[in-house]
Amino acid sequence: MSQLNAIDCWVNPFTPEIAEAQRPEFLVRVATDYFHRADEVFQGTPLDQMVGMMDAAGIGAGLLTIDAANPAPMAEAAAKYGERFLLSAVVDPLHNAIACAADVARTQHSDAIRHVHAGVVERAIADGPQRMSAHEKSALLGDALSLSQLHFEVWTSPDAHADWIAAREAIANARRNSVELVKDAA
Repeated sequence: MSQLNAIDCWVNPFTPEIAEAQRPEFLVRVATDYFHRADEVFQGTPLDQMVGMMDAAGIGAGLLTIDAANPAPMAEAAAKYGERFLLSAVVDPLHNAIACAADVARTQHSDAIRHVHAGVVERAIADGPQRMSAHEKSALLGDALSLSQLHFEVWTSPDAHADWIAAREAIANARRNSVELVKDAA
C-alpha cells in the first residue's frame, strides 16, 4: 500500500498526563456506562504511540489542538515532532482567536522584542513551521499580536511556505465538509 500522507486537521492528543488531569464526571459516566471501559479510556495514549498510529494510518502531518490557557505541553510536542505537527493556534481561525484573546491582557512587549518577533514571523512564513525552533514557537504563542500577524500571513501571503498552504487548505476543506454534513442532515 502506498503512503497516503494525509493531513489530520484536528489532532487532540489525550496523553496519560492529560488523561490523569482531566476526568470530568460526565466523561467518567460515559466511559463507564456507555463504553464499559473507563480504565482504557483514562489510560491515555503516549505521543510516541500516537505518532506510530498516525504512521500506520498514512497520516503525514496534523494540526495539533492546543489549550490557549496552557499551550506549553502541545508546543513542546510540536517541537519534538516538528515535521509532523503545526499548532492549531496559527492556522485554525477559531483557535487563533482564542489563543490571541487569552494573551491580549498580558502582552506588554518592548519595541525590541516586537522587532525580534516580527523577524520570526517573516522567517516562519517563508521557511515554514519546521524551521522554527521551540523557543520561537513558544515566543509567538506568548505574543498575541505576533501570533495574529502570523495567522494573517498564513492565510493571505502568496509567499507562504507550502506547509502553511497545505494546513490552511486542510482546515478550509474540513470546514466545507462540516457545512455539507449539516446541510445533508437538515
